[in-house]
Amino acid sequence: MSSVNNPNFKPPWWKDILNGFIAWIIAFVILIIPAFVVGINMAFDLGPKLNDNAEVSRRISHAISEMYGSNLNIRIGYIVVLGILVFWRSWVNTRHFTERSILHGAIIGSAAAILVVVQMTPSGAGIHMVIPVVVSIAAGLIGGMKRVSRGIAQ
Repeated sequence: MSSVNNPNFKPPWWKDILNGFIAWIIAFVILIIPAFVVGINMAFDLGPKLNDNAEVSRRISHAISEMYGSNLNIRIGYIVVLGILVFWRSWVNTRHFTERSILHGAIIGSAAAILVVVQMTPSGAGIHMVIPVVVSIAAGLIGGMKRVSRGIAQ
């Protein structure tokens, strides 16, 4: 029996948390791609010139640290990608049922938001932490509401 035809279908909450984790991990992997590109390019450029692994490592670390600290586009891109992924996972996860889909969307967004807080805690609390948390939860809620509005219209 399909879950769409069964009004008593209640998906487990751990699937919502798993979907939030999946959205966050994909966004995090996309976030660190520029660091890999810069690190590999600098390693191939500086490695043969310096012949000192510690100095090459220090320069790469400094460049990557400066890149993430000063580049607002990377932060904005991360927030946008995270919001899109949370919305997508919320919308896909709640497409099989209409009952309490907003709650399930909120759980997906909250799971991603908790992981964002854990990720950004070492750099300190601030607006750079609050915005992705709000975007994650809002994207989860909107993904669930999108399903409710489509479920009512169908």
